[in-house]
Amino acid sequence: MITLDIKHIKYNNSSKGKGANFEIVTLKQFFSTRPKKLIESDVRLGFWVMLYITQGTGIHSIDFKEYNYKAGDLIVIEKHRVHSYRVNNEADGYIIHLNESFFIENGETSNMDLLAFFETRDDHPILPINIGDDSTNRQLINLMYKEYSLSEDSSSGNLIHSLFKSFVYAVRLEQKDFIHHFSSISYEHYSEYRELVEQNFTNLKAVNDYANLM
Repeated sequence: MITLDIKHIKYNNSSKGKGANFEIVTLKQFFSTRPKKLIESDVRLGFWVMLYITQGTGIHSIDFKEYNYKAGDLIVIEKHRVHSYRVNNEADGYIIHLNESFFIENGETSNMDLLAFFETRDDHPILPINIGDDSTNRQLINLMYKEYSLSEDSSSGNLIHSLFKSFVYAVRLEQKDFIHHFSSISYEHYSEYRELVEQNFTNLKAVNDYANLM
């Protein structure tokens, strides 16, 4: 039975001096190093998650709905969603975690198009993509993982940020007929509305209430 008693999870990655903004690990690494009971529990995310599936099949739960995935699927999970994993040994690929500060430069959200990519998935969180070795997105995510895994220098964050941004653009170009794009102004309104609902859903129900707050 679905209840509102869902644990909120904030992501904190302090490894390798890279701060708490970004992490990329393989799916097999993730499943083997995190407690199964924890990652199979429903939690509400305080960050963004992306699963890039390169091998096998599996199931992932988002907002209490189970989605079947396979090699060649990109799962995009926006902040504030409730999700849980189903651990298995067949699937592999990459998991990316991102905190909001990853998108902030000089105190401003300068990467609005990246945030919009994450927060317009709605009921279609899985994108079929080309994961062939010669595809641009595959080459970029491989480089991202290599740079993150090998570098001990926090200055590599700029390179990782550039690689990630290029990766998102590559996916958007490949899936331009399936991805809806917000303008910066539309996204800001949408994001503000989502934040207000998250903070006030227990006592404010009417759309007019949120319109007044905005």
